[in-house]
Amino acid sequence: MAQFHMSVKAIGRSEGRSATAAAAYRSAERIVDDRTGEVHDYTHKRGVIATVLVLPSGAMPNRAEFWNAVEQHHKRGDAVLAREFTLALPAEMNSTERQRLAFDYGRELSNRYGVAVDVALHEPDKAGDQRNYHAHVLMSACTVAPDGTLGKKAVELDPIHCQRAKIENFAERERPRWADLHNERMAENGLSERIDHRTLEAQGINREPTQHLGPAAIGYERRTALRSNLRLFAEAEAIERLQRAAQIGQLEREGQALTQLIIDTETDLHAAIAECESALEAQRTVTALERVIEEPTQIPDRILAQAAQRLEQYSLQSGWGLSAQKIAMLRERIREELRRRELAARTALEIHARENRENRSHVITSQMLALARATQQEEKLGQRLRAELAERMRIIPQSMLGSADAIRFRNQVVVEFVVGALLKKGLVEQTEVADLVEQFDAMRASQLAEIALQEKSDHSQPLESAAIPRRKHGLIYKL
Repeated sequence: MAQFHMSVKAIGRSEGRSATAAAAYRSAERIVDDRTGEVHDYTHKRGVIATVLVLPSGAMPNRAEFWNAVEQHHKRGDAVLAREFTLALPAEMNSTERQRLAFDYGRELSNRYGVAVDVALHEPDKAGDQRNYHAHVLMSACTVAPDGTLGKKAVELDPIHCQRAKIENFAERERPRWADLHNERMAENGLSERIDHRTLEAQGINREPTQHLGPAAIGYERRTALRSNLRLFAEAEAIERLQRAAQIGQLEREGQALTQLIIDTETDLHAAIAECESALEAQRTVTALERVIEEPTQIPDRILAQAAQRLEQYSLQSGWGLSAQKIAMLRERIREELRRRELAARTALEIHARENRENRSHVITSQMLALARATQQEEKLGQRLRAELAERMRIIPQSMLGSADAIRFRNQVVVEFVVGALLKKGLVEQTEVADLVEQFDAMRASQLAEIALQEKSDHSQPLESAAIPRRKHGLIYKL
């Protein structure tokens, strides 16, 4: 089964390590450290399948010369010389495909970060898991030009720089890339196994992750056939984690049960409060009903209506402790009181309507009487005016009867009388008197013209020569 493994470490002088020793061990070669004079000879080491050292240009320099140059390039006593990590290779692939996968990934890293990459493929130990094919990848901590010239520190490989710059570090960037390349090659070879760079928790797998013991612990167990202290510590730690997880799970279950208990208690409390409020409301209704029995006329209509509604909606026998007979009596009293009040309201409306009709009849009668009195007064005034006009007409001399002078005199008397009467009644204003007089003069001139024509036909004296001088309307002005 294919597994994912990619752990990154730094090789620095502060831990007493050197790039030449690391390269010699992983490639199983003999390298002399020119800076210290130490000889790192691992030619007797077995299990190295293939190695390659590549530069960004694709060149493959001499391993001993290059790593000695790296040692000479870094001057500080605590300098980080290189960075290494291990890749788990799929046992399902053949040797050629595994080598192509590891070397292609090494060339990709070299070109992406501009560093030298030394890849060494190792086979499983004879006493270990025979599926443990893996590759050791050693990268220079400084950049490398295509011609092999060493440059400044490759900051993208430094986790401290990535943290300060708030960007992904090398492991966070390369773990998903290695998983994708691994799975692509598995698919090319027709293999169904896949690897996933995510944690077991992110994948939804509920099991403890395996513990990497390291070469020292593995070597001890192989030599002695006993479990190393590191393995014992890892097992004890795993057991402790399981126990702690079980305790946390128990606490979570207890917390959930307590939360549910609180919810149930709160629900019961709300129900109890609602029941208590219902009991108080029932008690108030009972009090109102008892007051209805004592003095129903003192209870407002609203309370009576509410009491009747309660009697219809609720079972008073079980809720309020009242007997069926008392319930029937209360219901009847309430209905009787409501009917009485309805009858009283209807009677009051009828009385009010009758009073309104009587008032309207009285007003109409008064208006008719006033109109009759006014008519009677007008008739009396008309009689008086006619009598007064007749009296004035009687003062015309008998010698003037039937002549034009009599007509003129009569017209003048009539005009003065009529205009004076209109002024007294307030039907005309003083400013309108002159217009009325002119109108009467026009009428009189018309009559005189007719009389003159008649006299002329009788060969009598013309009407204008016998005209009586016109008065200046002294009577009108006096009036």
